[in-house]
Amino acid sequence: MDAEVEPDADDADDGVTLPDELYRGADMAVTVTTAGDAPAALYAWIDWNADGDWDDDGEGVVAGHVLAAGSHELTVTPPADATPGTTWARFRVSRVALPFVAGAEVNPLVVPFVTEGEVEDYPVEIAANGVAAEDEAAPVETAIESVGPNPARASLAVRIALAEAAETTVRLVDALGREVLAAPLGPLPAGRRAVPLDLAALPTGIYVVVVDAGPVRLTRPVVVVR
Repeated sequence: MDAEVEPDADDADDGVTLPDELYRGADMAVTVTTAGDAPAALYAWIDWNADGDWDDDGEGVVAGHVLAAGSHELTVTPPADATPGTTWARFRVSRVALPFVAGAEVNPLVVPFVTEGEVEDYPVEIAANGVAAEDEAAPVETAIESVGPNPARASLAVRIALAEAAETTVRLVDALGREVLAAPLGPLPAGRRAVPLDLAALPTGIYVVVVDAGPVRLTRPVVVVR
């Protein structure tokens, strides 16, 4: 792959589903769909610092992961110093000529039976901060729209919708009801935003995400695994 970013996105690029925005330090779910009978090796790059190439440390986000045909959810974690704004991601699905087991890793430099395969490019939006900017239209109701990934490992993104402005706090409590993490966000305007939580110090277990938005309290269970 040429390390220089020369995106070639078009309407036929439909094998990858990315979040509307990626949040620095948060595990973000990416869905990749492969077709055909043979397994395929997936490679992916994201130009995190928007410098026009994919050859910086950490920009190869998937390296030869073998997938069976179908839809697969992968986790991508933008680095804390990723440059906010629009950048580009490239996904390459290469056909594997031998019956590798799904989940294996294939290095095309040493395994000669991985072909070039299909390349798809996608624009990627890196959020300016941990809390995404408000949407133009206010949500109809205040809600936790998603918590993911679930199960989670290093970090968690809690996407909330506020129907009206409210003093907002996102917390995580353990199975005994003890608060283990807190993210006081202060007064927020109506809109949708994602809040990343760092889970690195937490042990495996079942937790509950608690969102207090003014008089409204919302909860959602989440599993942390190691």
